[in-house]
Amino acid sequence: MVRARRHGLRYLADADLTDLIRPALPADLRGLLAALTSDRVEREQYMDFLVARRFRQTILCHATQPAADAPLADRLAQCWFSSPAASLTPDKVSQPSAVAVFEKSGGPRLETDLLPGKLALARLTGAWPRRLAFAGLEAPTSPVVAGAPTGAPAPRLREHLCAFLLEAITARLVFCHGFCPRTVQVPGSRPRAFPPARVQAGAGQWVVNAFHQTLDLEPPAARVLLTLSDGTRSREELLHAMTTLASGEPTERAGGWPTTADDLEAALAKLGDGGLLVE
Repeated sequence: MVRARRHGLRYLADADLTDLIRPALPADLRGLLAALTSDRVEREQYMDFLVARRFRQTILCHATQPAADAPLADRLAQCWFSSPAASLTPDKVSQPSAVAVFEKSGGPRLETDLLPGKLALARLTGAWPRRLAFAGLEAPTSPVVAGAPTGAPAPRLREHLCAFLLEAITARLVFCHGFCPRTVQVPGSRPRAFPPARVQAGAGQWVVNAFHQTLDLEPPAARVLLTLSDGTRSREELLHAMTTLASGEPTERAGGWPTTADDLEAALAKLGDGGLLVE
């Protein structure tokens, strides 16, 4: 940081948002940390010792750039979100005072009775791996919200939702994004696959989707359909090409190839759900 200051730079944050949130520390330890120093960089160094952090992904900014020392929840209204979690209590999501449980497979778990938060997280889990804008999570809800007074104005509800999303992000249950790829679930008249995935499908079964996730396209038919979907072929042309290729496949590889228009739609829908089709 001393060298950074010589070049007019200063510490802004770490790339992983969860690293910016202080772990739960005993009150006496928090008091000791506050008494040791008021300098943010020094506090971060002490936190490295306390949590045994071995590696940082530090973001620097110009020293003259105004910035907060902690994440501002209200800024989340400008972002997109996604969540691989599942709702373990779907019947509790729409009940204002009930506690709903969400959990990421083999990962974190979150329990909440905040109605806007429950509804937002339910929408995200149902849309995975697609990303939803904040406006899509801020749908109208009952004014009776846990932690908010009855009849609370919309800005207050937005504040509660932003705070909830920040909590879910730091718990690694929700991902925050600065952009949203232009993917589609139902392709147009000439389906078009994510270009890098088309190239990769021609070389093997592992491809990357528009959300930077690696997918295993084990069935050969899925990989062939992906390579053919370059935006130049209609559905009829795709089906003709697929059936022609399938007729030349050995018996052990012939399964899973679309032979009807309905088969093709189902195969395209599966690619769309995986974030592999774009506008």
